[in-house]
Amino acid sequence: MTRQSDIQTFLTSAGLKDPKVSPLAGDASSRRYWRVAHTGTSYVLMDAPRESGLDIGPYLGVALHLRNYGYSAPEILAHDTASGFVLMEDLGDSLYARLLANTRDAELPIYEAAVDVLIDLAQQEPPLSTEPYDANDMAQKSALAGKWYAGRSEVSHFIWENLKPLLMEAEQAPQTLVLRDYHAENLIWLPDRTGLKRVGLLDFQDAMVGPVGYDLISLLDDARRDVSPSIKAPLVDRYTCGTGLDLETMLRLNALLTVQRSLRILGVFARLSLYFSKPNYVDLIPRVWAQMTRALEHPVHSSFRAGLMDALPEPNTAHLSDLRARCGTIRTL
Repeated sequence: MTRQSDIQTFLTSAGLKDPKVSPLAGDASSRRYWRVAHTGTSYVLMDAPRESGLDIGPYLGVALHLRNYGYSAPEILAHDTASGFVLMEDLGDSLYARLLANTRDAELPIYEAAVDVLIDLAQQEPPLSTEPYDANDMAQKSALAGKWYAGRSEVSHFIWENLKPLLMEAEQAPQTLVLRDYHAENLIWLPDRTGLKRVGLLDFQDAMVGPVGYDLISLLDDARRDVSPSIKAPLVDRYTCGTGLDLETMLRLNALLTVQRSLRILGVFARLSLYFSKPNYVDLIPRVWAQMTRALEHPVHSSFRAGLMDALPEPNTAHLSDLRARCGTIRTL
């Protein structure tokens, strides 16, 4: 059977006979998404084949927890773990990124709503089965920048060795469920709902238990869009007050997490070009680099800053062109 026939079989078993299936934009993984129309109702189908190394189990578990917390994660209507299919509620097309593409008038209120979800999430008990995002794991993921972005294993070692001790501080901060991809292309504005339910949540299968503020960094230092500088400080204040932290501690933690996350993304975006043949992600690298260098100015990075900047190549035209030119040429992870 082909994958398309597998999809039809799954949808029929879920009670949708002869639906209309059309593709939706995917994400950076091998997952694909389809909009499914049937008798006047729209659904979304996640296609995550197990042979691609994907597992829908984490997505199902986190979705259940988020809905139990009272948030607008999609309702799961049917799933097939063996085949890697999930049929879910369709939250619509009002992605934050799409709403704000042509106007910023709504930026502050909808970002305030997104921050309020994070404040509430920080008060919830994380699921017991969720893995910790500790200093060692965070440092290892940041070291991807050495292997893929810089292309030098010794840079990976330098990042891991020097960043891990700094991240021990973040490990001691209050811990919460972190969704890890909490940004404008994974949030949907649902104005017909009330309170925290106005923020639709997508792409949370990689959730872990990590330091407060991690998802705030994902939101405000977005790799894919420039959040207006004028709203960043008020939103940080809003989150800081809501979580009971003092501002100095929050800014220090933000600087640590921004550098950690930026390094990871530099590595991931380079890998998406070099291994996964997706060179369009290279275009996002300069924004991530700028976010990282601003965060490096914080005193918490005084022992790390100079060595890191010496070790990593700047994202100039030559380096970015090289990452694009070698698209798909590295065959092993």
